Amino acid sequence: MIALTLYLSSWQTSRAAQKVALQANYDARVGLTPVNLNALHRAPIDTVSLETLRFRTGTVTGEWLEDAQFVVDNKQQNATPGYHVITPLRLVESSAAPTTTDSSNAAVINTVVLVNRGWVPRSRDYPALPTISPPPQAQNYAGLLVIPTKKYLELGTEVAKQAAASPQATAKTNQVWQNLDVQRIAAATGLELFPLVMLLNSNTASKSDAEVNAKAQTKSNTASTGSAISPIEQVETPDAGADKHRGYAFQWLALAIAVALIWLAVNIKITRHHPT
Repeated sequence: MIALTLYLSSWQTSRAAQKVALQANYDARVGLTPVNLNALHRAPIDTVSLETLRFRTGTVTGEWLEDAQFVVDNKQQNATPGYHVITPLRLVESSAAPTTTDSSNAAVINTVVLVNRGWVPRSRDYPALPTISPPPQAQNYAGLLVIPTKKYLELGTEVAKQAAASPQATAKTNQVWQNLDVQRIAAATGLELFPLVMLLNSNTASKSDAEVNAKAQTKSNTASTGSAISPIEQVETPDAGADKHRGYAFQWLALAIAVALIWLAVNIKITRHHPT
């Protein structure tokens, strides 16, 4: 028993060391030269390439598909329930970037990036959605690239399956999602989605939009459906999970010590009662 728990403690310690190395890799990625998604979409992205893009900063030139905007429910901010606002952004050729909100002369690319514009609180009339302010109207956008987790619990899976089985489903049908599943959303909306999600960085938005974002943070946590709410951007810090393995290693080591002490105490007691 002692040998087993010591082995498990050692194994978790080695796992923690691996995670520390991975964490250093993640931290280094944040500071690398931003990845231009407009150029990247031309090359197929396999699983390995996808992982190397996680936590890189991405830049993109495109046009918002506001009619296809949706929200992900049950997202907490300071213990307040709300939504993450996801607005699809269709890529356009960088050299043909629209100079105004009219992008009719731009060279449109079929690939669409899901952009997490931030968090908004639920309305007082929940499940009715709050009125959400439109996205910033700029030419270029940037943000952290993340891979949504595929490990989640979900209620009403039968309804979700029916939505996923209908590529012609309208944006209204798919306004609220329980989880950010890129493949399922692509099937439900018919959009050709990039496999990563961008967390919009407000520093790349227009000055007026950045000011609105700042004011939104001082608003009441409960939004009314009558006034537009500007999403509060989400900041995700890369975490490889080294602390979790350190905790497991400590638990196994503590168990080994406890077993050793119990074994020692029992044997001392036996020796005292049965001296040789």
